[in-house]
Parts: sequence; structure tokens; C-alpha cells
Amino acid sequence: MMNTNYLIIFLTIIILLIILFLLFLLFMPFFDYNFHFDFNSKYFYGDSNFSPSLKEGLLSKSNKNIVLLGDSILYNNSFVKKGNSVQDFLEKNKNKNITIYNYAENEETINGIYQQLSKINSDLNSENTTLFLSVGGNDILQMYNTNATIKTLFESYKTLIKAIKTKLPLVNLILLNIYQPIKAPEYSGKIQEWNTLLNTEYGYFSILDLTKILYKHNDFTHDIEPSPTGGEKISNKILRYLA
Repeated sequence: MMNTNYLIIFLTIIILLIILFLLFLLFMPFFDYNFHFDFNSKYFYGDSNFSPSLKEGLLSKSNKNIVLLGDSILYNNSFVKKGNSVQDFLEKNKNKNITIYNYAENEETINGIYQQLSKINSDLNSENTTLFLSVGGNDILQMYNTNATIKTLFESYKTLIKAIKTKLPLVNLILLNIYQPIKAPEYSGKIQEWNTLLNTEYGYFSILDLTKILYKHNDFTHDIEPSPTGGEKISNKILRYLA
């Protein structure tokens, strides 16, 4: 009987301590002196200069980054009204813990990506960063003015991938293939050849298959650019990688 009473008292104390701790977490944001929980070292420490409250630190997810490198597939701002670009939809639909860095430019080619890459801060070299690369379409459009072939272009693309992985070895790299614009059927053969090489060479990378999401007339504007509808589809697909 005595042992039972001790057990009841012990359990009651434990329950009360748990309740007090939960109340502490609940009302901590109203205190002037915040505490921070360090998920790496697994302990609490006080810091009067630490701005987020304990409650916010416990409830928030790790910060994540989206980096966009490439051409007008990822920067179609010049072809749609304000608020309807790929970046606009990303900003509107992303979680608060996601930051977007868009270095893509209209009419960009493979060689031009190196300048975009140089703008990326080394702080973004992290497992919390996902980099999306969309390039090759403009190179194919310009092939008729050069002696280039799909194979030679793709060799340049492979060199670019190595440069990205050298500078940012920790990031998650997602490669976008090239969609087939409905009003430009003359490029279908070269686009198909490019996408085949991409799948063969980088099957171990995640590939965002644009051919499966942009194929209707209302997915395009100015013949070959992502429309508001197409841009929203691209942004939704991008955000799913971070879900």
C-alpha cells in the first residue's frame, strides 16, 4: 500500500513538471529574455540578443533556399504581366521558411550561366539549398547560325554542370529539360535529342520534366515562352521538391 502511494505521488510530480514546462513554452514569447534551443548541441541556452523566441525556434522548420539559374523558362517576367511570372508564383506560394534567389535571365545561353554562377554567395553552398538549372533552349535556337551540333552543345552543358558541382558541392541540383513549344515544331527533333542525352547522362540527378507539364496551347505565350498558366505550373513543380 505504501509503495502504491509513493508511485502515485511520483507520477503526480512528473505530470505537474510536464504541465509547467508546456506553460513555459507557451508564455516564453512574452518574456524579455529569450531562450534558444540549439538543435545541433541539444541544449537550451539564454541569449538576451537572440531575437526569435523559443516557441518560434521550436515550431519553425529549417530555412531553405531556392536558387534559379538559366533562361526565360525561369525568368519570363518580360513576357507576362506583373504578378504572373514564375518568380511571382514562387513568392506567392512558398512557405515562409523558403528564400528565393533568381539569377536567371532572358535569352541566356550555356556560356552565360557562368556569370550567373559567379553571383551566388558561398553561404548558399548547403544541403538546405536546391538549385534549378534551365538552359540549352536558346543555344538550340541559335544553332542555325553556327556549326554547333546537339552533341557539341551538350558537351558544353556537361562542363557547366561540373563547374556548378565544384563551386556548390552540397546543394541539391535539379536539371530542367526542354519543352516542345506547340508553335515551333521545327525544333522538335533537336529538343528530343537534347532531352535523350540529358536523361542518359544525368539519370542519377533529379530531372524536372517540362515536357509533361507544358504541352497545351495556353501554357505558352509569344510562341515559345511560359505563359502565366505555364509559369504557375513550373513554380508549383519547383515547390514540390521542397515539400
